[in-house]
Amino acid sequence: MEGRLVAARLRSLPPQRVYGVFRELRRLGINNRRTRAIVRDWVAARPDPAFDAVKYRRSFSVAAQHAHLPLPGEVGTVLFDWRGPRRYETPILEAWRRSHYEQRALYELPYTVAEGLAAQHGINRSRFLSGIGRSSPTANGSGCRRPGYGTTSRRSPWTSPPHP
Repeated sequence: MEGRLVAARLRSLPPQRVYGVFRELRRLGINNRRTRAIVRDWVAARPDPAFDAVKYRRSFSVAAQHAHLPLPGEVGTVLFDWRGPRRYETPILEAWRRSHYEQRALYELPYTVAEGLAAQHGINRSRFLSGIGRSSPTANGSGCRRPGYGTTSRRSPWTSPPHP
């Protein structure tokens, strides 16, 4: 009963908060059978593990390692041995891999991931924003390029208005 209540509450939270809960569980050393089952079921219910592996990379790897999760396809490789393969079949994983070597690949990634990598590449913010605005496939201003995301008219008060 308690496990189902916890799982229901986790489903109502945004992914970054859930991953924060998982990191805290690891920090506290809580890793019983119920905890592993909750983490396993929540991760299994995520719609796109490859997207999570790119966007929430460190948190996803901490949760997977702590709960001893078997990861699908290339996701485990991206999280724990990303320099090994020469190429990934999953487009977002391949764009993420290429973005470490070529700046153009940055613009194929979700905004927040690309923003961090642009800073690592030394690309100034105004150049990055003009490039990401031109290459955005959805141009919805939400920073997320997944279909169906950011399509509402509601905007966060912390984000700047979209560039024309």
